[in-house]
Amino acid sequence: MKAACKQSFPKPYYFGKEARYEGSGGGNGEKRSGQKATGGAGGGIVWLTTPGTIGIRNATVSADGKWGTVDNYDQYGAGGGAGGSIQMTTKNLRGDGTFSARGGAGSSNGGGGGAGGRLVMNYLKSYLSSSQPDQSYFWHGTSDIAGGTAGDMAFKFQGPGAGQNGTVHHSKCFPGYSGVFCSPCDVG
Repeated sequence: MKAACKQSFPKPYYFGKEARYEGSGGGNGEKRSGQKATGGAGGGIVWLTTPGTIGIRNATVSADGKWGTVDNYDQYGAGGGAGGSIQMTTKNLRGDGTFSARGGAGSSNGGGGGAGGRLVMNYLKSYLSSSQPDQSYFWHGTSDIAGGTAGDMAFKFQGPGAGQNGTVHHSKCFPGYSGVFCSPCDVG
């Protein structure tokens, strides 16, 4: 008897249905003498839907948050923007691209990192054995929903924090397949 696949997901892992929210912008830092400390913009919303096959080769589908910025080192840092949402609905996925909804990094002088976004992968017939192996066998890509890194601190106060990782949802995979892209399990 074959053992079930071990699935590892970034924390927190959320079983929701849709990805329909843009990422929030990062907070602005304190402004002094007309200088700017601007929080990064939040990521957008990407929906890819087809009853056929989505093919992505050597490309990145991105809803990343932007970095916080400061004009000089005499001001407090700005936060990174949160990642947005990516949702795919398809029968088959092919290629080697990347789906990215990362949080933006915080600026220097104490900007906090933005949270990662949301990734939803819906295969139209993932539960049917007839969908395998075509559904995801020809997909060799990756996904990234990491939170943004914290900006560095030039003084001794408590430093900023990195952003939380984003959330993932995928349709139920046929036995022998697992993960966000319903990839074949390793032998054994």
